[in-house]
Amino acid sequence: MNVEEACRAADNAVFARAGQHLSDVQMLILQGSLQGLTYEQIAQNSHYSVSYIKKFAGPALWSLLSEGLGEPVSKTNFQAALARAKREISLQAAHFQPRTDPVSNPTGRYSAQPVLSRLVGVPHVSVFFGRTQEFDVLQQWIVGDSQGTGKSGCCSLMLLSGLGGIGKTALVTKFARQLQSPFEVIVWQSLNNALPFADVIATLLKGLIGEEIELASNANGRMVQLLEYLRGHRCLLVLDNVEGILQSGELVGQYRQGFQSFGEFFRRIAEDEHQGCLVLIGREQPSEIASLAGDTLPVRALRLKGLLPTDARQLLEAKGVNSSQAGIEELIQLKRGNPLALQFIATTIQDLFDGNVAQLLKQSTVIIGDSLLSLLDEQFERLSALERDVMFWLALEKQSLDKLKENARFIVSSSSELLKTLQSLKRRSLLEEEVCDRTGEPLFTLQPVVLRYSLRKLAEQTLDDILNTIQTQSLQSLGLLRSHALFSDDRLYNHRQTHAYLMTQLLVNNLQTTLGDRTEINQRFNHLLLTLHQRATQAIGYATINLTNLQRITESQLL
Repeated sequence: MNVEEACRAADNAVFARAGQHLSDVQMLILQGSLQGLTYEQIAQNSHYSVSYIKKFAGPALWSLLSEGLGEPVSKTNFQAALARAKREISLQAAHFQPRTDPVSNPTGRYSAQPVLSRLVGVPHVSVFFGRTQEFDVLQQWIVGDSQGTGKSGCCSLMLLSGLGGIGKTALVTKFARQLQSPFEVIVWQSLNNALPFADVIATLLKGLIGEEIELASNANGRMVQLLEYLRGHRCLLVLDNVEGILQSGELVGQYRQGFQSFGEFFRRIAEDEHQGCLVLIGREQPSEIASLAGDTLPVRALRLKGLLPTDARQLLEAKGVNSSQAGIEELIQLKRGNPLALQFIATTIQDLFDGNVAQLLKQSTVIIGDSLLSLLDEQFERLSALERDVMFWLALEKQSLDKLKENARFIVSSSSELLKTLQSLKRRSLLEEEVCDRTGEPLFTLQPVVLRYSLRKLAEQTLDDILNTIQTQSLQSLGLLRSHALFSDDRLYNHRQTHAYLMTQLLVNNLQTTLGDRTEINQRFNHLLLTLHQRATQAIGYATINLTNLQRITESQLL
C-alpha cells in the first residue's frame, strides 16, 4: 500500500470499529509516520507544536488505530499491523465508496449500508478540538436513529447559535464532512452577503439536483420545488451567517426589509412533511425559532458554549503554550473557552510574554485580538439602543432584575420592555446568569470578553458625551452621563479592580489626553455643574452625580 491507500485503509478501519474518522492532525501524523518522519519533523511541516503532537494527538491516534485494527499499535509497529489487516480493511473500505449521482428514494426508506454524502459548498476546517458532546447532539438531532431508516428521532429545522468565534461554523463543517449517511447530498450556503431569497433557493436546488434544473420563475415557485424534492430525498441543507438576513438596530429576530420570505421558508421546513433537514448557523436567532423550538419538537435550538477545559488545553498546546503551567485554568475561564479568543491569546503569550501565562494575567490591559474585536464590533453595531444601554449597565456591575430596573429608570419605561431587552441579549449569546451567593436570586452579567469590550465602548462613548456637552452646552448631549450611574459606587474608590474602576481609568486617561491636565478638566466640569444644578432631576438623570464624582476622582488622583 502507498501512503494514500494506507491512510484511507486506516481511516476506514477506525470508522468501522469506533464510528469516527481520523481528525486532520491525526491524519497529518499518520502521513508523516508513513514517510518515516519524526514528531519534530511533522511539527515543522504544520502549525501544531511538538509538545501537542507528542502528548495529545499522537497517543490519541495510536489508541484509535489499536481499536480499529484490533491489536495494540504504536508509531513503530503500526505499518506491520496495517499490512496484517490489509485484506479485512479492503473489504470494509468497499462499503464506503462515494456516490456521485443523486439517489431517488420515493418510499422514504434508506439502506442501513453507509454511503458517503455528496458535498456541495461545504467549507474546510483546519484546526478543531473537542466537541464530543456537541457531536452527539448533532448526531441525534440531525441524523436521528442509528440505522439510517428515515427521520426517527431527528428534527426538520435546527439553529446553532453562539457568540462570534465560539466555533459554530467549524463544528457543523466537521460534522458534515464526517457524516457518512443517511443524507444523499449536503448543500452549504452562506447568507453573509444577504442574497435575495429567490437566489438562495435557486442555489440550494442546483446543489441538490444539478445546474440543468429548470427553475420556477418566482421565489415561491422555487420554494415549492425545493420542498417537493425533499419529500423524496434525504438531504441536509446548511445556511450559515443567518444574521445576514436579520434587521440590525432592533431587538433580535426581525427580518430585514425584503427578506421576510425566509421566515415563511423556515416555517414550511418546520411544519411540512419531508425527508430533509435544514441547519441554520448564526449569532442571532430568527423569531420563528424561539416560538417553534423544543427538545423533542421538529425544531431544535442549540446555543454553543466554549470548549471544555481539557479541549482548551489541547488547543493551547497546539499553539505552543505549555498547558500545565500556573494560570492556565484562569486564562481558559477568562476567555470562556472561546476558540478564537484562545488562539489569539496563545499567540500573544508566545510573542510578548515568552510563553508565560501568569505574566499575561498580571496585565490590566484589555487584550481581545483583531479577529474577535471585528466580530464584537459587528455584533455591537447590530444592537438596539436600549440593548446597548443595558449592556453598559451590566458592564459596570452584575445586577438582579429588580436592581437593574431601578438603576435604568431613566431609559426603561416598563418592566416588560426591560424583560424583552434581556431576552433579546440572551438570544444573541451576550448575556450570562449567575446566582447571588448571599440572596440566592439570579444576577445578570456579561461574558468576560464581552464585558471587557463593553467597558472600552462605555469609556469611549462617555468621553464623546462629555466633550459634546462641553461644546454644545446642551442637555441633549448628556447621553450616558444622564442614563447611567457611572461613578456613584463607593466601591470605585475602595476596590481598584471593579469594573467601574477599570472603565473610569480608561475614561480619565482619555480625558487628560483630550482636554489637558486635571485643572483644566475640573474647570470645564464646574461650568457644566452650574448649568445642571438649575435643571430638574428627570431632565439630567445621573449627570450631576457623575460629574461631581468624576471631579472628585481627578482632584484627589484616586486613579
